[in-house]
Amino acid sequence: MTHANITNELIIDLNDASISAIELCTRHGLSIAQLHDIITSPEFVQLQRMLATIERARDTFRLASVTQVLERIALDEPTSPAHAETIRKAAAHLDRHLRKNSTKTDDPTPEPVPDTAALDDPQHAPQSPQGDELTPPASPRSDHAEITTNPHAPTTRPSPNAPP
Repeated sequence: MTHANITNELIIDLNDASISAIELCTRHGLSIAQLHDIITSPEFVQLQRMLATIERARDTFRLASVTQVLERIALDEPTSPAHAETIRKAAAHLDRHLRKNSTKTDDPTPEPVPDTAALDDPQHAPQSPQGDELTPPASPRSDHAEITTNPHAPTTRPSPNAPP
């Protein structure tokens, strides 16, 4: 197999999830076996690595550009309530991006360790309003859930008359 079979058009179509494998073969005059040979070839695997490296480099530049725009917006003096809201959102967005990037690369925050001794002690087991023991959560935090708080949102407390 040669690089002649791996064209820019084929790469573009491979990245288009709306094109089925059969349609891809038809567009490029390939059999399914030929397409399989192309995408499993060492040349194609190397091409994928190169494209991934290029995308990571481009992401770095895009992030720097977005960060500059958000910083400029966040430093603006508001001229209206809507403008103030835009500035607040830009600052929050910038904060999220900076926290996410610093957590991934610089200083990952360790997971909190629950006090399992207190959970094993029946005297310290959490109780429901009816006096039944509650099952403690398996983990203090889900890796799939992002907990965010809004410092501008009012805190709500359940009514003392609310049903359990």
